[in-house]
Amino acid sequence: MSGDGQTATPRGGMEQAMTVERFVERFQEAWRTFDPALWAELYRPDATVLGPQTRRTIGRDELIQNVARMPTLLPGFHYTVRRWAAKDETLLLEWAVTATVAGETVAWEGVDVFTLREGRVLAEVIYFDSLPLWERLDPSMRRPGLLDAVP
Repeated sequence: MSGDGQTATPRGGMEQAMTVERFVERFQEAWRTFDPALWAELYRPDATVLGPQTRRTIGRDELIQNVARMPTLLPGFHYTVRRWAAKDETLLLEWAVTATVAGETVAWEGVDVFTLREGRVLAEVIYFDSLPLWERLDPSMRRPGLLDAVP
C-alpha cells in the first residue's frame, strides 16, 4: 500500500486521531470479514454511497445490507487495495476484486473517492466497469473492446 499517511480527524468522538492509512487497513478488513459492525464504524449514519452496483445513491444501512449479501452473490470475493492517496478530507483508493460470477472467476478493478469527516465516510463514489460482470450473467452482452469493434 502507498499513501501519504496524512492524519484524518478523530472518529466517533474518540480522542486519538485515526490516520488515513489506518482507515484504509480497516476498510480492507471490512471487505475481508463482511462484518456489519465494522462497516457501521467506518461509515457515518448520514453517509451516502453511489456506484454502478446500485446505479443510485444509497445510505449506510442499505450499504451494510448489500455487503452482507456479497459472499452469497459473489462467492470467493477477494478485495485488494492497490494504492491510495489522500488530501484533506478526500481519499482516492484504487482496488482490485476477484470473485465467481455465474461459475466463472472474474477480476475487475476500480477506484473509490471518499469524503471523510471525523475519520469516517461521509460520501463515497465508486467507479468501475460493470460490463465484465454483466457479460457473465447475460452472455449476449459480451462485446469486443471499443477500438476492436470500430473498423
